[in-house]
Amino acid sequence: STWRQTYERTQLMGGKLLLLLDEVRKFPDTGLLNTIISGRPVTARFTGFKSSESFQYFPIAGVIAGGQELPEIEDMRGSNRRWEFVEFKNVIRGGQKIDRAVVMSTFRGEIEGIVMWLLQGARRAIRQGYTIPDTSRRIGEEFAQVNDPVRKFWQEECDVRLVENRGDERFKLKTQAIFRRFLRWAEDQNIDTRKWSAIRFGRDFKPIATGRRLQYDEKHGIYAGIVFKTETDSENPGR
Repeated sequence: STWRQTYERTQLMGGKLLLLLDEVRKFPDTGLLNTIISGRPVTARFTGFKSSESFQYFPIAGVIAGGQELPEIEDMRGSNRRWEFVEFKNVIRGGQKIDRAVVMSTFRGEIEGIVMWLLQGARRAIRQGYTIPDTSRRIGEEFAQVNDPVRKFWQEECDVRLVENRGDERFKLKTQAIFRRFLRWAEDQNIDTRKWSAIRFGRDFKPIATGRRLQYDEKHGIYAGIVFKTETDSENPGR
């Protein structure tokens, strides 16, 4: 199921585990996936009734996703800290051929036993004092960057210049100028800028900037204590 339609989402009710095998990058509705992961209410409706009204329920399923690439989630709010990553280092040699259809069919036939094995292993690891390995932390940081372009933009393009004199115009930037710079940077990163508006950018940029002690003049839309790491002829801090 794609769960594009509200009546399809009733299939998730009461489910304990949602498996996404090599499907998470092409999941049709990453907003819905984020909702499931963060435990926010899902809108659904039953079929077979002439006047079936929509309703909401809270999903309880955990999510296990497998794939060759990191998933891309359009809106990370509420789920970015809920992901844990496990790297599998087994390499399939060039001469080996695996029939994917056979593997997936076998996997699905053994899924209940595999889940029980996972739960038992997790319980044993917790008792033994399991700690997250460095490889998982590294993948988690990469995942955050893939799904948080505003933070990556901040790291690559912005620099903090905390000053005592609030009237120092050298270290002030208007939000419009920062947004324009972001759009140019995003195009260079092959990020679809059609999904970004000034409002969405401002919403994601503000907690990053203020978290670094930048002063924000909300009335005039100006950040104090920030410059771009590299300037162009058309850019001048304070304008």
